[in-house]
Amino acid sequence: MTKLYKFQKKGVRLIEKIGSRALLADDMGLGKTIQALEWISRNELFPSLVVCPAALKYNWQREAFQHYQLRSQILEGRKPAPSRGLDLPTLTIINYDILQPWMDYLDDACFASLVIDECQFICNTSAVRTQCTIELGKFIPAVVALSGTPEENGRPADLWPVLHMLKPKVWSRWDKYARKYCAPRYTRWGWKFDGATNLPDLHKKLKHKNPKKRVMIRRLKSEVLDQLPDKTRSIIPIHLSKAAMGRYCEARDDFIKWLKKTHPKRERKARRAKRLVQMGYLRRIAATEKMQDVMSWIDVFHQSDKKIGLFGVHRKILEEYHTAYPKSVLVNGKVTKRKRQRAIDKFLTDPSCQDFFGQMKACGFGLNLQSTTDTMGFIELDWTPGRHIQAEDRFHRIGQTSNVTCYYFTAIGTIEEPLCRIIQEKQKNSISIMDGGNKHADRLSVLDLLEQELLK
Repeated sequence: MTKLYKFQKKGVRLIEKIGSRALLADDMGLGKTIQALEWISRNELFPSLVVCPAALKYNWQREAFQHYQLRSQILEGRKPAPSRGLDLPTLTIINYDILQPWMDYLDDACFASLVIDECQFICNTSAVRTQCTIELGKFIPAVVALSGTPEENGRPADLWPVLHMLKPKVWSRWDKYARKYCAPRYTRWGWKFDGATNLPDLHKKLKHKNPKKRVMIRRLKSEVLDQLPDKTRSIIPIHLSKAAMGRYCEARDDFIKWLKKTHPKRERKARRAKRLVQMGYLRRIAATEKMQDVMSWIDVFHQSDKKIGLFGVHRKILEEYHTAYPKSVLVNGKVTKRKRQRAIDKFLTDPSCQDFFGQMKACGFGLNLQSTTDTMGFIELDWTPGRHIQAEDRFHRIGQTSNVTCYYFTAIGTIEEPLCRIIQEKQKNSISIMDGGNKHADRLSVLDLLEQELLK
């Protein structure tokens, strides 16, 4: 079982103290997921239901097993099998978009607890996913909503669905709430509640001193910085679709045949160094096939209004990401020094530019992004562990006053899975060497170790 930081333990105790119906609104990177899992496990609130964006489902499954060895099922598709039984594991995970067709199954399941992740997704009371989530919250006794940005547009009206669901006796009347906090105005289309008034009073009420009336728990990174490590690495598992996995396996299982069909001019050269060339192609295929899922994760991240630096290897793949996010900036080997500085300046100063895409080989030096964000990630993995450390250190530098979170987006079941494991092990070895050496450090290269993995 993973050891929690003091502020995380305190967060779990606060959830319990305010009646196990709470909004956990800690800053991004402070471990809301592990606090929710600790709350479920410590109080044996099984079976438990997790509702989250589709891009986060497999991350929940991985975290639950890694930290608490909890068995989970992920619900997929809009047509549940009519004969599906109710032999529930400890954790059931579903995304907002498919809640409606699964409601009969979920209503019959008698869950003891509900976790609503990224609860800003249910800010619109007329949306089907909001109505379904609120319906579930009425009958499940213990409910925790998670979000670092519960009202992302600065509108108190967006908070109402979650507040009313969690504490209906405290937050009982929409008309009273709207008049006091939402600056209502009458327009030709009717009443609008998109304003904000009396915010200090609202904040005070959210964190009420009386535990029975309190609903929100929120800590910022700056408040708990002394408890955090300088750098946190987190793997984001990406599960490819059946079609994508089929295309990947075709290249993995009979590489020369696949290459002859897709790149006939390269077949002869590939035969000379088949294994090395194959590993390169497999890595590129995995990066391409997971792209849509990574973009879904980025879309969820954008809800926080924070900036993020994302690094990759292949120029064309990075260009596709840059095209998908037109307000982003891109720095690769083709970018001139002048354009490189313009891109950096735009990322540093333009609030609308949330994404920095960088080619690891081209961004290993002369790049300081620490003042913009404390979050970065790898959309592709390089052969060289040192390049990952260099990319991480574009954000984690002398003078950085916050913990830096580094995400590794890894396509499960592909070459990326063993590659990510080997890279992180080699990173530990590098740290040991710099700090005095490790007699038991593996002397094989990443490529040697990866080849051994693929031949198992």
